[in-house]
Amino acid sequence: DFFTVRENPNYEAERNKALEAKFEQNLDMRKLLLETKDAKLVLFERGKDSIPDILLMKLRSKLG
Repeated sequence: DFFTVRENPNYEAERNKALEAKFEQNLDMRKLLLETKDAKLVLFERGKDSIPDILLMKLRSKLG
């Protein structure tokens, strides 16, 4: 069915590429991310449990 939501197999790679572009192009956002130091970063969705944002934490390590 056209309207069925499916898992995107490329989600992680696409999100990683988008995050890298975001933090490489916007120096203020990059500084803000780096100032979180070793804090645990989480993805939040209303009504669901928070999950660790591993991609963002890996990017922070790479940029720092």
